[in-house]
Amino acid sequence: MPSILLRVQLIDNHLPQRPLSCPYCGSQILQRWGQVKKSILDTEAFESNISRYRCYDCQRTFRRYPAGVDRAGHSQRIRNLAALSCALGMSCREVGEVFSQLGVPLSRMTVWRDAQELVNRLEMQGQADLLKRYTIDRAYVPNVSRKLGVVLVLNVGAGKPFILGTLDDFNPQSVKAWLEQLVADPSIEITLMGTDMLNRISI
Repeated sequence: MPSILLRVQLIDNHLPQRPLSCPYCGSQILQRWGQVKKSILDTEAFESNISRYRCYDCQRTFRRYPAGVDRAGHSQRIRNLAALSCALGMSCREVGEVFSQLGVPLSRMTVWRDAQELVNRLEMQGQADLLKRYTIDRAYVPNVSRKLGVVLVLNVGAGKPFILGTLDDFNPQSVKAWLEQLVADPSIEITLMGTDMLNRISI
């Protein structure tokens, strides 16, 4: 059974390094303009330290974010994982259910928006072919077989892996063999969605 092992970016809550130049005019004459705290939703809610700077030449202010944090209310790793899960074939509703099990509320519209951002980034990098997709009402939908589903095994501790695996829904024994290897690890909690699959698998 194919699977993808991901190690996502950790969140660095330390104050970011001083920027080299103004993002608006490129001037290197910058003045520290205070510090603010921003509430971020991850598997555990926390406040991130964000620095503000003012450009001497154009008089504009801007924020400097730590690694893994930006203007959004969710951390970058949560949004990227949600978008990737959607790209691998899970519906926006299913992605929201998975992350709700982790204590991270994600609406279907949030997942859809993050998936669009992922597609746009790949297009800008010339890698759009990595996601086979078609368009319905301006929404990108993954072009995957109806016979395949996606299994997510999530452990969001520091540096621990996320596992995403595609599975053949009509071959419960292959799914069972794959999951049995994970059940042996007491640090991994597995949640299966879908009563039909649950009725055919016994671990």
